[in-house]
Amino acid sequence: MQPIERTLAHPGFEARNARYESEAKARVPAVVEEALEVGGVTVREGEAVYVFYPAANRDPSVYTEPDRLDLARNEAPHLAFGHGAHYCAGAQLARMEAEVMLSTLLTRFPALATAVEPERIACRRGTVNRGPVALPVTW
Repeated sequence: MQPIERTLAHPGFEARNARYESEAKARVPAVVEEALEVGGVTVREGEAVYVFYPAANRDPSVYTEPDRLDLARNEAPHLAFGHGAHYCAGAQLARMEAEVMLSTLLTRFPALATAVEPERIACRRGTVNRGPVALPVTW
C-alpha cells in the first residue's frame, strides 16, 4: 500500500526521526534558586523542577510544524541524544546501527511496503521502547 521510502536509508534519516520520536527519557533535576514563573505557574525558591530536554525537539519557535515527521527537514539540530555532559555515549553507535539496518533491509527487500494505511498502524506510547504495536508489510 505505502512504499517504504528509499530516503530511509539515506545518511541522516536517523537524526530527523530521532528529533521527532526521541527515545530519551532523561529528566535533569534542578533546584530553583529564586522564584520564577513558567507557563503561568509560579515555582518558588528551593523547589525542585525537572527539565525534560527532549521537549525542545518540538519547540515551534525552532521547528516549522514540530509535530510533523518530515524526512526532508533540514532545520536546527536535535537533542534526542542529549547535549553537553549529558550527551549519550552510544549516539554514534545508534546512528551507525540505524543506517546499516535500514540500508540492508531496503537492499534485501527493494519492494518493501506497508500492507495497511499509515493511520491504521497503532503505536505504543508511554513505554521505554516506542514504535508500532505491529507493522504489517509486503515485499
